[in-house]
Amino acid sequence: MSVVQAKSREAQPQRRRRVAAKKPANTPGKGPVATGTLDVGKPAGNRVRKAPKKPDFAATLLAFETGVRGLKKEAELFAHLTNEARRVLGFRQAFVLRRPVTKAPFKVVNASSIPVIDREAPMIRWIEKLTRRLTADVGEGDQHLFSLPAYCDANDEEKSTYPFTEFCWTPIRDGETIVGAYVVTREVPWTKNDLALMTRLCDVYGHSWMAIHGRGRLTRPRVITRKRSLLAALILAAIAMIPVPITALAPAEVSPADPFIVAAPFNGVVKSILVDQSAAITSGEPIVAFEDVRQRNEFEIADRQAAVTAARLQRVAQRAIADPQVKRDLAVAQAEFDLATVERDYAAELLAKTTLYAPQDGLAVYSDKRDWVGRPVAAGEAILEIADPKNVQFTIDLPVDESIVLKEGARVKVFLDSDPLNPIGATLTRTSYEPRSDDRNIMSYRLSAQLDNANDTLPRIGIQGTAQVYGQKAPVIYAVLRRPLAALRQMTGL
Repeated sequence: MSVVQAKSREAQPQRRRRVAAKKPANTPGKGPVATGTLDVGKPAGNRVRKAPKKPDFAATLLAFETGVRGLKKEAELFAHLTNEARRVLGFRQAFVLRRPVTKAPFKVVNASSIPVIDREAPMIRWIEKLTRRLTADVGEGDQHLFSLPAYCDANDEEKSTYPFTEFCWTPIRDGETIVGAYVVTREVPWTKNDLALMTRLCDVYGHSWMAIHGRGRLTRPRVITRKRSLLAALILAAIAMIPVPITALAPAEVSPADPFIVAAPFNGVVKSILVDQSAAITSGEPIVAFEDVRQRNEFEIADRQAAVTAARLQRVAQRAIADPQVKRDLAVAQAEFDLATVERDYAAELLAKTTLYAPQDGLAVYSDKRDWVGRPVAAGEAILEIADPKNVQFTIDLPVDESIVLKEGARVKVFLDSDPLNPIGATLTRTSYEPRSDDRNIMSYRLSAQLDNANDTLPRIGIQGTAQVYGQKAPVIYAVLRRPLAALRQMTGL
């Protein structure tokens, strides 16, 4: 029996009594007295006012359902369930529950007078524990009533402190599928009319909930069976064994492929660099000047020593014509002259090398002028490079902790900082066998890679980027766990 029918029946006896009171008794021998109530002793125009009509509960319920079906967001639906439904159902506190995943226990997502649900709050954990025990005992598909301390532990404090002892569990459905649950509490027991009204409203809320989310997302959860779990495990195992190339990322720089290295010809001090950085130079152009004080003085001394030995040789040769005994000194004077001549030529050669000239056309590649001016250098120390801008390569510094098994001919993909969206393909041509400290003070292996297509637009020397180096193939599971395993091995020493 619905609440509307019950209230209409309770109102019928009162309506009948009012009608009987208004109907006057028939006078014997006379016809019935005219209906209508007149107050004796008062003017006939003053009629008794009728009592105002009570609001129609059916119309109120229909308006309430219309408001529920007009909700647009899930948060609004939950708030309506826990707060607005109180004026129709007469509860004191309500909780809305749903499953996070299929076959998982119900979780509280909203509650009356609680703006934010805290998953660790004692009240929320206690309600979830009660509902788990309830569904395990009698199931979740039907409406159930229980009173505290049912489904409580002996040490639950809430069973004596919670003020509302009468509970009602009602599933929220969309057709035959349970999409949530509705738990309401109050002090007095629930009547049959209350339960019938609650069931109807939960059906309305379930339909609105489905309309917000869509049937395929809310009412058709997939059940994870043992067969499906085994199939998923086999698929993951097959995917884990797919061979993929092991890759590593490392900083890269565009460098000349076969540059001419300009080195110091002797131990000296750099006076100046005569060309700008990355400037185009031609063959025979002066590029480096050294301090020449020492070399100029040595040449002057050697030149004068050669002049002295030349005069001595001439004098001995003239005396040897008249004195045969002087001929023995002629060979010694000749040897001294030859030695002095060689020393003079050597000093002249060193003096000429105090200014270095470009042996070929190209670009001057060096760090900075201020790094070289006034700097002492040793014989053979590289000062700058003369590079051909049409013959470039990639120089890659692969850190030791990123090292993988590489072979010559491996594929390399370089993403330049100036154009990261268009990678450049290259081929590995050389790898170092021992790591060294690079410019970042990181132990790295030096790699060289040649551009695959020389007809493309060549990048400018000095541009930096990131290189992706492809190594040998390995299963996907190894590629995923390579770094964690390496870190674990370094921490544990295994």
